[in-house]
Amino acid sequence: LQIGTRSKAERGYALAFDVAPSAVKAEASSITAELAVDDVIALLVGSCWHHLLKNHAVAEQGSDSEGVHQMRVALRRLRTICGLFRR
Repeated sequence: LQIGTRSKAERGYALAFDVAPSAVKAEASSITAELAVDDVIALLVGSCWHHLLKNHAVAEQGSDSEGVHQMRVALRRLRTICGLFRR
């Protein structure tokens, strides 16, 4: 069992045309002043989790070292978020 973020269409396209997954950079967060702290934490952690999962297939395949690097970036961001909101 593996967790993935690609849709059925994306997986089918990759299989049909032998397309290797490419590394994905983190998306910008949509944090506004109206959000509560709990909502900001949820947005940031969710963004890091999504970034980590998107690059898992690239790192697992081993064809592009950028996937491993982006996973490290996601984990580093997650560690920073946990440090900032520790209390």
